[in-house]
Amino acid sequence: MNALRRIVALLGGAALLVAAVVAGGGASNAGATTTPDYRHALQVVADLRAYPPSDPLICMLGGSSARSSTVSDASWSTQVRRTVGYPVLAVNLGSKERLLTQDRRLVGLLPDVHPIVYIGVNMGRFCRGHADPAIVLPKPSGESVVPQPRTVVRTQPLSEMRKRQMVAQWMQERWPYFLRNYRYNLGVLESAVRRSLARGQHPVIIDLPRNMAIMGHQLDGPLHIYHAGCRAIAKRYGVPYVQFQGRLALTSRDFRDLWHLLPTSRMKWQRELSKTTAALLRRYRLRPTPSPSPSVDPSSSPSPDPSLSPSPDPSLSPSPDPSLSPSGLPAL
Repeated sequence: MNALRRIVALLGGAALLVAAVVAGGGASNAGATTTPDYRHALQVVADLRAYPPSDPLICMLGGSSARSSTVSDASWSTQVRRTVGYPVLAVNLGSKERLLTQDRRLVGLLPDVHPIVYIGVNMGRFCRGHADPAIVLPKPSGESVVPQPRTVVRTQPLSEMRKRQMVAQWMQERWPYFLRNYRYNLGVLESAVRRSLARGQHPVIIDLPRNMAIMGHQLDGPLHIYHAGCRAIAKRYGVPYVQFQGRLALTSRDFRDLWHLLPTSRMKWQRELSKTTAALLRRYRLRPTPSPSPSVDPSSSPSPDPSLSPSPDPSLSPSPDPSLSPSGLPAL
């Protein structure tokens, strides 16, 4: 009988653990380190470190909503190149169930090429519990990173009724975890921005897609809280906080659920993301690194006369781009 009670107790504990994971409280973070898209992200980072790109690098960090916000790396890179007139390397490193602490670690692993680093945020990113798993990069694949087209998996959208049920379910199951873990995760986000700046990067906090047509005002509480926190971090460190959702007129038909764009709708988001990226490239004056000139024998040319060196002309000093607001980009 005692053995039976012990088995029942163990099964009950396992059931509670499963319930916690389903509720999204971050009781288990195993999924964040085993998904194929996460392994792909680590491989790309390993290759970037082994073969740092000479073209401006743009990275998107975040969870599955970030991952589903672009059509493909090739499409995103091409779209930005057509806008700015020179090649860039844009890579989406988002993955399912990703922790903000993992984004912070990835910031520290990116190559020293002054990249633009988008850190994607939404309500779910502030629900996860305290965890900071180590990151071990795989061996480089042996070749530099080239923007790749993505294999699109066709997914059917949920019904409108199911989407509405998910809103109520979020407030019932996730809202308590948001309140419990918000301050911790906001601190992680701030430390990720701080680390990115310390490494000479250009961090950008970006709001990820959300199905406002279904949410309405039902999730205004968590939205207002984390928006205020992100704005405070952006102001404190002088980095952009990008919010362009309101300019896109997305409908519920663009979303599979509340957070993930359907493949046919990603171009709408990516088009605005590419415009934002182009503005940031101009703001930070990021351009491809020129190829080194052929070596010249110093004995074949005379030494310059220091007295003939021109003095700098103050009128040629770089000036801010007047098309950008003080924060760099318009915020809604």
